[in-house]
Amino acid sequence: MSNPFQGFEPVPPEQVQEDLSYDEALAAATKLAPSPGRYYVKLKGLYGGIGIGLFPFDQTCSSAILRNAEQTARALDTLARENRAVARIIEFMLSTSTIGLFLGAHAEILYTIFQHHASLSMKAWIPSLFAMWQTPEEEEVTVGDVAGNGGPVD
Repeated sequence: MSNPFQGFEPVPPEQVQEDLSYDEALAAATKLAPSPGRYYVKLKGLYGGIGIGLFPFDQTCSSAILRNAEQTARALDTLARENRAVARIIEFMLSTSTIGLFLGAHAEILYTIFQHHASLSMKAWIPSLFAMWQTPEEEEVTVGDVAGNGGPVD
């Protein structure tokens, strides 16, 4: 028989709070325990946001992120249910700071200003940042390359 408390370490006596009632302690423990689907919606939104944010600079990578957002979010959510350390990392990733809220609120404004006022050479420089991680053997297939996308060959 497996131990249902495997992975949970006992709390040191100096950290135990004696003033909690049974109901309060149960509510706190229930809130901390990963529940099915607890992170799924937020993770799916996170991956969707990353994919949409990346789209103007790299359509290939952003499409892959967007296509797999649901499956990746579901897998991470399942992992968080099984592993408390993963759940803590996900909690940290999904917690929003005041600076994060500020940057998120201004992202569309900054992007619009960049698109309107940046020179063509600067606009071309951004996608080159993503290209530097590609190895010379990798060849990007564009949408215009119908034969490379599995379409009919003339």
